[in-house]
Amino acid sequence: MAELIKSTKKKKNIKKFKKIAKNFRFPLEKLNKIVYYIYTENNISLEDTQMIKVISGEKGTGKTKIMLDSVNESAKTAKGNVVFIQQKRANSTGIDFNVRCIYTEEYSVKGVCGLIGFVDGLMAGNSDIEDIFIDGILRIAECEVGELEAFAKEANKLSAEYGVKFVLTVSCATEALPSFLA
Repeated sequence: MAELIKSTKKKKNIKKFKKIAKNFRFPLEKLNKIVYYIYTENNISLEDTQMIKVISGEKGTGKTKIMLDSVNESAKTAKGNVVFIQQKRANSTGIDFNVRCIYTEEYSVKGVCGLIGFVDGLMAGNSDIEDIFIDGILRIAECEVGELEAFAKEANKLSAEYGVKFVLTVSCATEALPSFLA
């Protein structure tokens, strides 16, 4: 348990270091090398820092309910902002008032590239976002599971830069998830 707490503190310190370095216009490639060095010197596995969580299952298996519970729990514990993205204005009555609910149909988000640009814009406007929950990513991006690789890469990049965590619901069997989401 003490090791986990130390590891969490180290990750928070790395996140703070990245923010400070970014404010001083420190070159990102040098920053990534420094962060990699800090991770390897402190025995923090880079695989353990994957910041995309996927809730998967066939339609009607309760993915949204699990996500809403996670959103509300995150709102209670988060020091930064929590964002909940879904396609239409539904299921928002049980969400904590501290959560920013965004409905993509109001912003004409279409396709994977549109979703990537939308999330990038959110981060550009507010770098204090700690968690982004996206319900029904396949409906929003109007694509199949295999087409989400570009989004996964961008989400990992944003996770590394800002320390934001992503939680996605995907309507497909867990066994059918591609390796970049598993």
